Amino acid sequence: MRLNLWDILQASGAICSIGGLVWIFSGGSPWLGYLVAAGVFVVVVASALARRPSPLVVPRSAMIATGKRLILGAKSEVILFGGDMSWASDYKEEIREIVSSGKRVVVVFPNSSAQKVRENRDILASVGATFVPTEFDIGLRAMVIDPHDRDDALVYMVNRTLRQEAIAVAEGEPGSMQNYEYIAKVYTCQQDLIQVQAIIKVYEALERQ
Repeated sequence: MRLNLWDILQASGAICSIGGLVWIFSGGSPWLGYLVAAGVFVVVVASALARRPSPLVVPRSAMIATGKRLILGAKSEVILFGGDMSWASDYKEEIREIVSSGKRVVVVFPNSSAQKVRENRDILASVGATFVPTEFDIGLRAMVIDPHDRDDALVYMVNRTLRQEAIAVAEGEPGSMQNYEYIAKVYTCQQDLIQVQAIIKVYEALERQ
């Protein structure tokens, strides 16, 4: 099998990610291991985006609809990487439904004193979500479905970019197509195994910090 530059880059990223976690578990500085894992995540995702078709530009309504479908289809666990959790009201009923059936929902988010962010956290807590707060925003906006399933784990990655001359919404408030452009893509173990595993490793590092 012939490997190209992107294959080598992604394999190196996966190895470094594992090394960062080993450093944490062996008693080394948690922050160093965490930063290694986060840096590797950026490298792996950048290489994946460079070699795969571009994510789709979608309406916010379509982005949320896909997220709802993936949450309801989870077998055991959903991990949500958020910033201000502006999607809390959009996903609350789906989260309530799967938590009530014995599944787990974990939200990773950066600590914030903003009132709306606290309100969004309260919404998610009221429907059974648990939380992994971080000291700073790692910039990842994604959903991981069934991270412990070697065959069917997947990642739904989303990004929003402020449109030219548009006004940003307040922290914690939902955006709109008038303000933002949304792009989204689903990554599966069948086609994107290294990327999916790298994001799961980032979560594992954050959970143990």
